[in-house]
Amino acid sequence: QGQDAVERHQAEAARLRSEIEVLVRQARLLLNGDAYIGRPPPPAVAKRAEREKELESCLEKVDWHRREIKRLRQELENRDQVAASLKDPRDRDPMELQNLLAERRRELQKLQHSGEGLDRVASAQRRAEAEQNALRPEVEEKLSKMRREVEQQKR
Repeated sequence: QGQDAVERHQAEAARLRSEIEVLVRQARLLLNGDAYIGRPPPPAVAKRAEREKELESCLEKVDWHRREIKRLRQELENRDQVAASLKDPRDRDPMELQNLLAERRRELQKLQHSGEGLDRVASAQRRAEAEQNALRPEVEEKLSKMRREVEQQKR
């Protein structure tokens, strides 16, 4: 008699598992449409990775430009110190280094601006990904109801 009860419980558990699998497939169909079935997830992961690479590249360029600006400032200071000892101040262009510095600053500002854009795109992409992965409230409710029923039937 105990063996029969165990077999009945196992059969009931197998039936419930198959019902839950059907419900999960239906929920995925409702959430993602017919196109989702049998296909891998959309290439959002690839786009995100590409944008992260762009952002990383942009940050590396910003860092390089900062170091370059620092180096140019030091060079400018050194030249100013050496310039005092030069006999003829007409031998060098005093604005050359300043122009280089201004050019680097403009490039740095462009990179920072594009980096901000990439940050906005990345955050929008994260929000869209979260929305895409979220279950609709009625599907969530139905799933939790089925889970409770399964738990009650297990006891």
